[in-house]
Amino acid sequence: MDKAPSTLRIELAKIEWDINNSPRAKDFGDVYFSASGGESEAEHVFLSANNLATRWASLKHNNKPFTIGEIGFGSGLNFAKTLQLWEATKDKPEKLHYIAFEKHPLAAEDMVRAHSNWPHLQTYFDLLLANYCPFSAVCYRLAITQHITLDIHFGDALSRLKTVYLPVNAGVDCWFLDGFSPRLNTELWSEELCLELARLSENNGTLSTYSAAGWVRSNLTNAGFEVTKTAGFAGKRHMLIANIKKPNASPTPPSGMATWAQSPSGQKPAKSALVIGGGLAGSSVAYALAAKGLQVQVVDSNPTPAYGASGIAQLALRPRLYKDASTLAEFYLQAFLFAGDHYCRLQGSNNSLWHQCGVLQNPLAQNKKFPLATEQLNLNYGEEIVQSIDSEQALALAKLALIGDYMYFKKGGWVDSQALCNAYLCHPNITTRFGFKIDSIEANDGHWLSRQVNSSTVLASDVVILANGIHAKDFSQTKTLPLEAVRGQATYIEANPKSEKLGAVVMGERSIFPSFNHHHTVSASYRRDSSIAHSSQDDEENLAGMANLFSETLAINSSAVSSKIALRCNSKDFLPVIGMVADAEKMQTEFAELKRNAHAAITGDGHYHEGLYITAGHGSNGVASCPLAAEHIACMVTNQASTLSQDMISQLSPARFLIRELKKQV
Repeated sequence: MDKAPSTLRIELAKIEWDINNSPRAKDFGDVYFSASGGESEAEHVFLSANNLATRWASLKHNNKPFTIGEIGFGSGLNFAKTLQLWEATKDKPEKLHYIAFEKHPLAAEDMVRAHSNWPHLQTYFDLLLANYCPFSAVCYRLAITQHITLDIHFGDALSRLKTVYLPVNAGVDCWFLDGFSPRLNTELWSEELCLELARLSENNGTLSTYSAAGWVRSNLTNAGFEVTKTAGFAGKRHMLIANIKKPNASPTPPSGMATWAQSPSGQKPAKSALVIGGGLAGSSVAYALAAKGLQVQVVDSNPTPAYGASGIAQLALRPRLYKDASTLAEFYLQAFLFAGDHYCRLQGSNNSLWHQCGVLQNPLAQNKKFPLATEQLNLNYGEEIVQSIDSEQALALAKLALIGDYMYFKKGGWVDSQALCNAYLCHPNITTRFGFKIDSIEANDGHWLSRQVNSSTVLASDVVILANGIHAKDFSQTKTLPLEAVRGQATYIEANPKSEKLGAVVMGERSIFPSFNHHHTVSASYRRDSSIAHSSQDDEENLAGMANLFSETLAINSSAVSSKIALRCNSKDFLPVIGMVADAEKMQTEFAELKRNAHAAITGDGHYHEGLYITAGHGSNGVASCPLAAEHIACMVTNQASTLSQDMISQLSPARFLIRELKKQV
């Protein structure tokens, strides 16, 4: 497995402009598109060479998204031309998935300048730039339209390709190889990279590139492509087109993903889903499934949505920070960015749902023993993600005087939890049933049957997703999961003319939110017990912790107006539990050798309860992690490409606990 990168920051492209307003990359000494016409080049080299319009017409009844991969995203011209052709093509598949790789993305202002060359494509460029965020080495998933998804992997193409996991029959149908000249950028045309393209390709997948270099052709051939020379663009003698035959493609993942973490292949398509839990985890996964066309029923034992820990009136969105570019650091950053974009799109005209006011966090709030130093933050995260600021800068942002230095997340903010869950659940493909407790679930002839004790009602569905917090382990299939309840109490206090000025979420020993309906939320106590009884002591500690944030008296009434007590769900390792539920008995048998030798090389696949999934253990990070977890599970259910890397899938898999227990060799 390759060494992880040392930072999550990326370096933007250094651009110089010629007299024709065309960009050139300084570091590579090469142009982004042909001087003979970038638009015509895109049509000839990529759209026509891959015969897209004809292929789309032949797949018009196909439920599988048509997937295009691009090496060298550049200005996004090929993407815009693809959208233009997609819009003009009447007969086509229902959905388009575009996966791009770019090491040095153009800054937004450079994008805008380059796009000025093609004003008639501005509609498509606007769809790209609406949420374009080229600042971190993660995969950004942008919902361009209801039927078009764009994933942009920022970072080294080969390294990023190696992280991608595509399910069987969900490979790339067509590749655009549009990196800088092979002579100037050899690593982007290596045999190792071509092997990754082959691994990720669908059977009968195609590929095209403007290059006709002999060694590029050789590398593609050695990777399994059948390569042909054809006429190049604008008098260029040759270019390459290729296709690949993979009728019996092996589902075995590459080394970045544990074999036990791979879900079963050949699952039948699901049309219906039952989601148990109506909080943030449950409502978000219900929405993600409904958006992919499933009929979803949400069931919760509580009387209303967002009743438990998700029901705190105001919940903060900010990333969980790490000192290095680990898999988990990337996951939480990716989740944070995905969630912010997701809430913006979901909000629509409901201005009360999402408030991007920024978050100020005391460096000690995440880790009192080992706070992250400014140098570590600067090495791993760019200023678009987090900035270290002093008390004077914090005053300008918070509008109230704070004690000490802070970390500032300008893309952070807070959500109205009730409005958020209601927005999720109003999707036309979702029905709800509250005040109904599911006590048992069982697989039956390719379906799942969910029952309530002493009730004749049986709910049938193709899949079940457990998203009911600590109660997710109440079923026979999940009883071994090490989930635990953590009690939290939030305090609500009245705002006054002075506190109404608060302009950002402020987090320290406790957190205080800007005024909402003339009240502030102060959160939250943290106790390892399962009591839901009100505690006056917790209210007092919340208010004292809040007061310690400020260097001025807020003149807030010291008594609480009301409180919210709820149980958060944490896992044993404090990470979310996301994925298909493992069959504990079969896994323990399959991997029994690990009890004797923790380093045993076992290549057997994992064993799972097919059609049973879980999203739980989000703890206090659920506002950031639940939307991305929901998208991942929806992709698993529909056999589509997730944005989670192979290593993320392994590290967050419910099966990880079983494997660790076996390796303890006790």
